[in-house]
Amino acid sequence: MRRFWLIFAVLIFSGCSSGPNWLGGEAKKAPSATEPEAIEEFNAPQPGKSTALVTLWKSSLASAPGKYDQHPGRFVVDREEIFVGTFQGHVVCVSAQDGREKWNVAIAETVMGGVAVDGQRVFAGTINGEMVALDRQSGQELWRTQVSTTVASAPTVAGTRVLFMTLDNRTYALDVQSGKRIWMHARPPQDLVMHGAAPPEVVNNGVFVGYSSGEVFALSLENGTPLWSQNLTVARGRGELDLIQDVDAGVVIPTDSKMKARAFTVNHQGNVVALHLSTGNYVWKRILSAVRPPLFYQEKLYVADMDGALQALNGEDGLPLWTVRLSSGLLTAPVQFRERIFIADNQEHLFSLDPLTGNLLGRDDLGDPILADPLVRDGSLYLWTNDGNLIKFQ
Repeated sequence: MRRFWLIFAVLIFSGCSSGPNWLGGEAKKAPSATEPEAIEEFNAPQPGKSTALVTLWKSSLASAPGKYDQHPGRFVVDREEIFVGTFQGHVVCVSAQDGREKWNVAIAETVMGGVAVDGQRVFAGTINGEMVALDRQSGQELWRTQVSTTVASAPTVAGTRVLFMTLDNRTYALDVQSGKRIWMHARPPQDLVMHGAAPPEVVNNGVFVGYSSGEVFALSLENGTPLWSQNLTVARGRGELDLIQDVDAGVVIPTDSKMKARAFTVNHQGNVVALHLSTGNYVWKRILSAVRPPLFYQEKLYVADMDGALQALNGEDGLPLWTVRLSSGLLTAPVQFRERIFIADNQEHLFSLDPLTGNLLGRDDLGDPILADPLVRDGSLYLWTNDGNLIKFQ
């Protein structure tokens, strides 16, 4: 079975000829058969200002992986501690106050997806198809459970269950104390997929997952029974990349909004959609391709697309508000911090934007590529770089 690593797919996209003219202007004439189309060079926006963030500390936790590899994308800041997994197979616990390493444990050849924690345990999946639980205080291994294949997503902890997805389109629920399987839900595996998956999202008694088939499911947290499903795929070209319609961006449910009865998600080469949380029926949908989770903020949806642009949509009806192209590489998910939108890319940049207008307010050149999504906790912004550095900003 052929499988694409996410970073490999990113390199293909970033190497393609330029996409739509995001700043407007006249449409280009099609090139003649004898005259190849000139590739327009993208000039990154230069605001002339920094983001004005202050670096509190930077801690080196791992070496950089290979050219086409990446560290697990999801890390956790919980209370006074930070937990990360590494491409080299380690789980590391760090002090959130000063970046000091508390413990560092090797669990596998490679940690996949990322980590999750509860009050007593740290959970991480491996490339060899294992979910591993460690003692939160010491890093000592508590249990290890073999599953069908590579763990593709970061785990999610919901009460007595730890939930995660595997590369062959299965969702598992294991007991947090023993590692025993409680239930499993499966869809047919796909021939062409991104080498990754979004962590399951849990709201009330529902588990919301997206599969590489382009399907989104709501499952019962109790026993894994499907509550509803929806298909986000779009019939497009016949190229291999057109066939990859994974829902890698995960499902976003705004629990503290007037739209709390909706679920928002987007897939690769497909749609960004708003669904009724209880039925899965469409509220609205727009054609858009993304592999990063959207940000829901002030009744708007902010989506980092596959062309290096950040798009703002009205959460009520999906109507576009603004689009700004920031990078010729891959953007992270956007986050809200200090009444701004922050987003990074794999070309070592960190951007800050006005959420109302999309105006670029500042840019920092970090010196490290960013593939993991930024994280905001307790008045600080954290970046986990693909060079293996953890950075805390205020």
